[in-house]
Amino acid sequence: MWSLCVEAQFYLIWPAVVWWVRDRRRLMDICVVMAALTLAGRLCLYRYAQKAAIEQYLLQWSTYTRCDTLLMGAWLALYLRGHTPTRAQLRRVAAALLLFATAGLSLGLHRWYSLRFFFNRFMMTAGFTLVGLAAMGVLLFALDDETLFSRLLRNRLLQRLGVISYGVYFYHELPMGLWEHVARAHPRLAWAVPVLALLLTLTVAWLSFRYLETPFLRLKKVLAPQAYMG
Repeated sequence: MWSLCVEAQFYLIWPAVVWWVRDRRRLMDICVVMAALTLAGRLCLYRYAQKAAIEQYLLQWSTYTRCDTLLMGAWLALYLRGHTPTRAQLRRVAAALLLFATAGLSLGLHRWYSLRFFFNRFMMTAGFTLVGLAAMGVLLFALDDETLFSRLLRNRLLQRLGVISYGVYFYHELPMGLWEHVARAHPRLAWAVPVLALLLTLTVAWLSFRYLETPFLRLKKVLAPQAYMG
């Protein structure tokens, strides 16, 4: 649930900032400054916070340590709303972002390799920012309908998976204890655990979308008809 908490807190604050500032370029500047401060905050906390706090996912799960990725998305949305880049520009910027992020992640993880990947000091500091930059590149590639990546994402199977993807994310870890028990109790069936886990997750995610999420989504027509139709 940690990511829901981060998103909810961000979406409570950011609309107020947009309403108060109004100017698109100033908002973009705010995104850059706040994202930089978030990275600086992670660096300081990694250096000075208690080890116990870090091992309790202080850097991974806190809104003030993870909002830089959301701010990058906000910056990208503001940029695209005020500027209509050509396909060539989209591809150049997307490629530059992906190359920079990939190179940085490769060098950083090679330098600070750790089996405890999620507690790797590089990932907990600069790594999260680089992942956000890579995500910006992916989004820009997806906006160009003529790229191979964009065509791949329009594949019907991937589209159907995308519809239930939030459920897949939300439910996949809930039965983790069950799968661990099965693997320990029946070692010969360990190879089947990932397959069974995937099938169960997809099934539960589809049921959730069909019978839980869809009724709420229909409320858009009632609560925000103009925005929904637009």
